[in-house]
Amino acid sequence: MAIKTSKIYRVHFNNPTLIEGQKNYFFGSLAAIFEVFTSDELGGITLRKLWKAKVSKGHYICAKDVSVWREDLYHKKARCKA
Repeated sequence: MAIKTSKIYRVHFNNPTLIEGQKNYFFGSLAAIFEVFTSDELGGITLRKLWKAKVSKGHYICAKDVSVWREDLYHKKARCKA
């Protein structure tokens, strides 16, 4: 059975005391990041900057105390029961 992948975006805070003490947050899309955080909380990173930076596997964007990058999420294909 083949492994299926999908994209997730990781937001990493170097200083977790700035945002509720948690270092890493995971999102299904770049736009979803801005449903949780403001550009100010992300060190000035905007959705437009993320799109222009082409955040993809191996490419990321950094700002003061914050990094955003894409990772692969691996999961097993579901089997159909007949």
